[in-house]
This record gives sequence, C-alpha cells and structure tokens, in this order.
Amino acid sequence: MRIRTKFATLAVAALFVASACSNSTPAAAGPKSLITEIKARGELRIGVAAAEPWQTQDPKTGVWGGVFVDIMADYAQALGVKLTPVSTTFGNMIAGLQAGQFDIASSLNARPARAVVVMFSSAVASDIGSFAVTSSSLTTFDQINQSQNTVCVAQGSAEDLSLTTSKPKAQIQRLADESACRLAVQSGRANAIFDDWNGNGPFAKANPGTKLIFPPTPFVDEGIGYAITQNYSYADVAAINVEIQSFAGRGLLAASLTKWGAIDPVQFAAVPADVPVYVKTLESSQFPGG
Repeated sequence: MRIRTKFATLAVAALFVASACSNSTPAAAGPKSLITEIKARGELRIGVAAAEPWQTQDPKTGVWGGVFVDIMADYAQALGVKLTPVSTTFGNMIAGLQAGQFDIASSLNARPARAVVVMFSSAVASDIGSFAVTSSSLTTFDQINQSQNTVCVAQGSAEDLSLTTSKPKAQIQRLADESACRLAVQSGRANAIFDDWNGNGPFAKANPGTKLIFPPTPFVDEGIGYAITQNYSYADVAAINVEIQSFAGRGLLAASLTKWGAIDPVQFAAVPADVPVYVKTLESSQFPGG
C-alpha cells in the first residue's frame, strides 16, 4: 500500500506538471521598436514626395528640403543617425512604407482609410484643398466646375482622392506631382490645379496673376503629419510627437516655415469676400497674422 500510494502520488504530480506545461503559452512577442532599428542602422529614412513648402527637391542638386525634412533632420540628430530622404510619390507612399523602402512617411494627410494600415503622428499643419487659376475669367468654384474645364491634381494624393469623391463636372487630369500640374496650367493644358492651400499659396506668390478659389464646402480639411507601419510600437509615434512639439517650442518650426516660403494663401483669393468661413477659421489659427 505504501508503494502504491507513493507511486500514485508521483503519478498525480507528473500529471499536474504535464498539464501545467501543456496549458502554458509562450509570452506574446511585443511590437518592434523602430527607434532601435534606426539606431542599429545608423540611418533614418523618410519617404518624401513634392509638396511645397513641406517637401521640395532642388532641381539642380536633387537634394530634398522643406519644413517636414527640417523636422526629421532635427530628429535624426537627436537619435545620433544620418537622415536619408527617399524619393517617392503620394500614390506609392504607403506601399513603400509597408515594403520597408523607408522608415517614416513624411507629409502625409491623416485619413481614416490610411489609419487602418498605418499609425499617424500629431499634425504639423492643416491641409485645405484649393483651386489655383491663372485665367482672370475664373473667379468662382461654379465657373471652374464646368464640363469643358480641366482640373489637374497630383495622382494618388489626398487632393486626388477628395476631388474624385466629390464627382465634379469638370474633367480631372491626374499627373505625377504638383510641379507637373503647375506646368499644365501655365501651358494651358489645364484650367486649374486642385492642391493643398499651403502649396498653392507660394505658387500664386511666385506667379503674378494666379489666384486661389476655395470650394463653398471643404473637399479636403485634414491634418498633415508623419506615419509609420502598425507593426511598430506606439512609443515610436510618441517619440515623433515629442519631436514635433519640441521643434515648435524652440522656435524652429516658425523659422522653417519662413525659410521655405510658407505664407497665408488667403491673400491670393480671387474674390476675398467669397472666402468661406471654414477657410477663415483655419486661417486665424495657422496664420494668425493673416
């Protein structure tokens, strides 16, 4: 009896251990750290596409600059790594991010459909869609929105998606970037450009006679920030948010905006009295001196 009891006790113990082992699960692996990967590589890669004044490429040197590039240059310095802008288009920005072509997507509009696959930082600025025209005969949205007219937009951009969704009467011409659309309007191949007001403002300033028209209701009214893929820790997004806040708090954002020609676009409105309330409201916050 003693031997049987001993063996019975050992058997129960063995079953308990086996059960515990079979029920135990390995600890779930946490999300990856983008900062750790960047530091290990010694390089911070950002995906950039033309969007003045946020990102612009020198046509002679090919070097990228702009407000969003300045912020990431400051961030790279804080991490002790070099900054490498990687040229792409807004249509390929998220695909390139997911494919690992770069670490951070720069100057990307925060949209619900995009937020399903990427994590966004805090907004650096706001994007309002506007039409830039060079013809003095076009002064209202209704005049632009006619079937005989052509509106150019950067393919795959937030403006492209918003303009398409609005189903305008005007024909939509999709070109590679804002520079191509500007040439299209200046050469008469398009009647208007639909772009971020932050880009259309400098374009109007550099080209006398160019005026901006804002639709009665916003086609686009979104925050512009950075994005990373969702397989990284939210701590990586939090670190970018702190960089944005710090950059602004040290007066560097204001200096960068001035450096890259950010100006109040409303001053180039075709008919100042027709500027919608939603535009004036955002103008007072983003351009308080306007």
